[in-house]
Amino acid sequence: MGDVREIYPGTPPNLTIYVPMSQVPATLTREYLAMGGLLVNGGDRPEQVVSTLRDVVRQTDPLLPEPTFRSLSEISGDTLQQQRFNAALMTGFAALALLLTAIGLYGVQGYNIAQRTHEIGVRIALGAVPGKVVGLVVRQGFAWIALGLGVGLVGALALTNLLEGMLYGIEASDTRALIAAVLLLVFVSLIVTYLPARRATQLDPVAALREE
Repeated sequence: MGDVREIYPGTPPNLTIYVPMSQVPATLTREYLAMGGLLVNGGDRPEQVVSTLRDVVRQTDPLLPEPTFRSLSEISGDTLQQQRFNAALMTGFAALALLLTAIGLYGVQGYNIAQRTHEIGVRIALGAVPGKVVGLVVRQGFAWIALGLGVGLVGALALTNLLEGMLYGIEASDTRALIAAVLLLVFVSLIVTYLPARRATQLDPVAALREE
């Protein structure tokens, strides 16, 4: 089993000794019960165990307040509530940034390809295969995108320290996450470059040759 973080997920685990309740002095036992609780294995029927525990408390002392029962999943969920909110917020911002990036790249690539409509028309009129023309335009356009991806990756690695406090169990510079992000950006970049190039090659060569 791994270490247990009893207070907060970000705090390092402390040295802890588990002692049977029978070996704890009576005065300390009352204090522990007042500020702590009991961990009960509910098995396959936790509702039945909760009902039984309520009956035991009532039979022991009817004046005792109604105990509160919570599952470990609920407790851990409340502990990580802030972290999950931050993660969801950052995911939303990342999705928005990806959308804006795709729109920006599509606009830039579309404008650049529109400026080359005459060139594309000449190539097709001279017998170039549209598929090869599309591949040429995509490769040339993606060269600048690859440069931007390289600069962005270096910047991401330099800013990983800002994410250390929000991650648990993984490193901010996780290789698989970085590779997945790069592959996603490459895929989006290829799509937004391919679409305007494909559209340009579908024009009538005569009309394309008239473009200035």
